[in-house]
Amino acid sequence: MKRTLCAISLIVTFLCSCLSTSTAPPANAPFTQLQSIRELTGVYRNLGESTENLAPVYLSQLIWPTDETLRHPDIQKVAVAELETGILEVKAMGDNKVVKVGNFVQNKDFELEAGKIILAREAGVAGFKVGEPLVGPYHGRTELGIDTGGQGKYRRHFSVAGLVYLIVPIAASGSYDVRFVKLSGRED
Repeated sequence: MKRTLCAISLIVTFLCSCLSTSTAPPANAPFTQLQSIRELTGVYRNLGESTENLAPVYLSQLIWPTDETLRHPDIQKVAVAELETGILEVKAMGDNKVVKVGNFVQNKDFELEAGKIILAREAGVAGFKVGEPLVGPYHGRTELGIDTGGQGKYRRHFSVAGLVYLIVPIAASGSYDVRFVKLSGRED
């Protein structure tokens, strides 16, 4: 009986996991500290550059995540301009025409924190829905900004801790970065 209990204890100990992952495009550069949203002005390629194992990330989809009328793969460029202090105008362009325009107000639609735009923050407790194997807290954060090379940059952070199937303890965290190539320094 003691051997069985010891074996089970060893197996559970080996199954306990701490995981961390991070993916980024080649020659990934850190965020620069934006002083003003005016520094975002420019035209960016809509399709982001990332690692091969990450699904395509479209800048337009980050900006308009709930708009089901947009065909994000058909949008080639996204133009960003500051209309007036604290108000960004964003245009999605495909086939040399504007397909979507949106105005976004600082401290209403987004926050500028530590030189980055914070698009979303999530926090909660997993395990309350049917089929969720993990019970425990989670946290996520979505950031946009400019890297030190002047390119657009997106970062998604996530972390979670808890029990898988109420047995195996786990802690995991990670992030992935995507670069959006800046095509022009001004809206064309």
